[in-house]
Amino acid sequence: MIYTPMSGIYTALVTPFHDDERLDANGFGHLVDDQINAGIAGLVVNGSTGEFPSLTNEERRTSVEAVTQASGGRAEVVVGVGAMTTREAQGYAEHALAVGAKCGLLVMPYYEPLSTQELARFVEDIASVGLPLMIYNNPGGTGMSLTPEFINELSFIENVVSIKDTTPEVSRLFAIDLLTEGRLDVLSGHDSSTIYAFLSGRDAAVWGAPNAHPAACVALWRLAREGQAAEALRLWKDLYPLQAFLESHNYMASTKAGANARGVSVGQPRKPILPLPESERSELAAVIERLDEVIETFDIAPREDIA
Repeated sequence: MIYTPMSGIYTALVTPFHDDERLDANGFGHLVDDQINAGIAGLVVNGSTGEFPSLTNEERRTSVEAVTQASGGRAEVVVGVGAMTTREAQGYAEHALAVGAKCGLLVMPYYEPLSTQELARFVEDIASVGLPLMIYNNPGGTGMSLTPEFINELSFIENVVSIKDTTPEVSRLFAIDLLTEGRLDVLSGHDSSTIYAFLSGRDAAVWGAPNAHPAACVALWRLAREGQAAEALRLWKDLYPLQAFLESHNYMASTKAGANARGVSVGQPRKPILPLPESERSELAAVIERLDEVIETFDIAPREDIA
């Protein structure tokens, strides 16, 4: 497959559940339409925001097929293919390749510490499937952070095309750029660093916040893309309270609460994660309503009008 660099906002989708915690595959339809209608460029299914560790093998495949069908080619689809074993991750990559995913999002195995040799072999084996891979450095989930030097080593593996670096250290983006010399599409995965990543020239973000307010997230990208730094910073001041709320509460519960508050029914997270209490849901709803008002004050060109 030929990979082209990502451009725009790629929403790390929540996974809809029924009240009894069963997967709500049909629930993806409304969610996907909501995101695409707001200008989202891509949809990431089975990522961390999508509670992928709580999903069965069958549920993960069903989710990918539901999102792919709902998008109908209107947005690119990125599939989380991370797993604890090489064989399982390869199976997810093969399925993603078969449905025409743009790339696979590959988080490193978690719980049991692995050597760099084992991690490199893991990546090589998944990459051998033929699906372009975005390496997902998520130290909060795996307990270890990939160094820029090791990421550079991975960049020489065929089909490794991108890196989502979920750390607050924006300088790492430049260090990875310097070392990899253009071999990787380098994105920040740390939500509170999104504005800095955009202003540094990053043209895309994989972001969970659009579940709660896609229009504001897309507007931020467009302003930064057009070189309107002052306007982007002005919007960020009002978008940041949403981001701060999401990051100060359970992320899966709060992003779902945000979608639900806007009338996009996605249910609650699977236990042991608990839904937000009513008082916190009301607080989040007020933040979203404030963003609704703020976004109307910006004059933002449609996506197709941006050169």
